[in-house]
Amino acid sequence: MGEDVHAVTGTRRRQLAVASISLAFVAAAIIGLDLITGGRWALRTLLHARPGLLLACTLLQLLALVGYAVPYRATLRMSDGQQIRLSQAVLLSVTGFSAFLPWGGFDFDKRVLARQTDIGVARRATRMLGMVEYLVLIPATWAAAVVLFVSGAKGQSSLYLSWIIGVPTGAAAAIWGINYRDRIPRRWAAGRWICDAIQSLSTLARGALRPRNWVGVGAMAVYWAAEIGSFWVALRIFGVSLSTPAAIVALATGYTPTRRALPLAGSGIAAALLCLATTWVGVPLQRAVAGVIVYHVLGISVATLIGALAARRRAVDEMST
Repeated sequence: MGEDVHAVTGTRRRQLAVASISLAFVAAAIIGLDLITGGRWALRTLLHARPGLLLACTLLQLLALVGYAVPYRATLRMSDGQQIRLSQAVLLSVTGFSAFLPWGGFDFDKRVLARQTDIGVARRATRMLGMVEYLVLIPATWAAAVVLFVSGAKGQSSLYLSWIIGVPTGAAAAIWGINYRDRIPRRWAAGRWICDAIQSLSTLARGALRPRNWVGVGAMAVYWAAEIGSFWVALRIFGVSLSTPAAIVALATGYTPTRRALPLAGSGIAAALLCLATTWVGVPLQRAVAGVIVYHVLGISVATLIGALAARRRAVDEMST
């Protein structure tokens, strides 16, 4: 599988070129967001940030990257019974968060897996991995939105209501689709896509009920907890003490398309979306921009540096033998 990873990620020159484009997007996002706040406020405040909080934010990012490997491995097993070692899953999952992937981590997963198995299986495994992300994040966000709405927390009540109403509606639609999949017309591409997604969701639901797969779901919960914790710490650097429910809603809203689903690991795009979502839960714009910049830059940097090393590891070749 090592040669497959190298073929998908490309040469070091290609990785550097794509990473440079990602860096340009990140720089543009930082400059644009900082100008919105009046210019240099976030960068100037960052000079007074406590090193301990920056270290905590970085360590939480590392925990998130490692934690993602367990559901990555479990999802692959559920999709076609393929077994890979945990160490190999770590290398593959971390690489998928790197900013040198032009079309994002899920495209990387699909292309690597397609070299080892059927393209249909690779697509199904990739869809299921994305669904596991939402399987954990969406119920937690719904509960957090209920807490914020009932308690009258500051922020946009319409945002909380959209989660409170939207999640049960989506769940009901998914249950209907699983039970009545045969009624969905497959003559058009949209219908076929919906049927394939429902089939993957059905497979995932059955697999999640098996005790041996609970570890994968629990590890995805660890991944999101680490991401939310890193985001909370990044805001804390600038004096924002956000409640846990508010941090969950802000991150889930800003990450409606998650980092692995976005091109270039969401460079720039994720920062803008998350900045808006953070203001919607009541954080002042200046501090929201500053915290998001720190969280976004650390997340991109840690994943890309480790991913670049993981993509070149000869150990991947050895583990696949």
